[in-house]
Amino acid sequence: MPTPPKSVDIIKFEKKSHRTKKEYEHREKAEKELYTGEAMREKDKVKSDPVAHKEFMRLRRLFAKIGKDDGLHENIINRYCELYAESFELVERKNAIVGMLDELDERGGEMDFTESLRNRLRLYEQIGAAERQLHAKREMLLKIEKECLMTTAAAMRAIPKQPPKADEGLETMFG
Repeated sequence: MPTPPKSVDIIKFEKKSHRTKKEYEHREKAEKELYTGEAMREKDKVKSDPVAHKEFMRLRRLFAKIGKDDGLHENIINRYCELYAESFELVERKNAIVGMLDELDERGGEMDFTESLRNRLRLYEQIGAAERQLHAKREMLLKIEKECLMTTAAAMRAIPKQPPKADEGLETMFG
């Protein structure tokens, strides 16, 4: 798998590039044009869901800290928050079904064996369906996390491989 392209800041930091000053300037200008300068906005659907809203606010705060709170990211982050809230609801639904199973165990003597078995089978089928849906949502969440610097591996790809020399710091690199 090829490595993703590096930003101008990382290329300058590594000081191993064959690029000319003109190429650096062109690339830096192109990178800056990728950002709108507008903060991410929360969609109405995310705002109305307390779980999704809380996750959006948390992510927006974190993205702002690393300078990535940009309007271009808002759709994917809103979608991520919706999926996150749906996953949360699926876990709650699965837990409720498990609670019904426990209740069925407590009522063991109130119904005949075949009826109890039928009810138990239906509940297990519902748990399986919830698990399958939850698994699909979690896969989608992970894919978004990998693309949006929300996993350690994704964040590590953006870090230069070589440390700065003792006499140079970030101030000299960007100053």
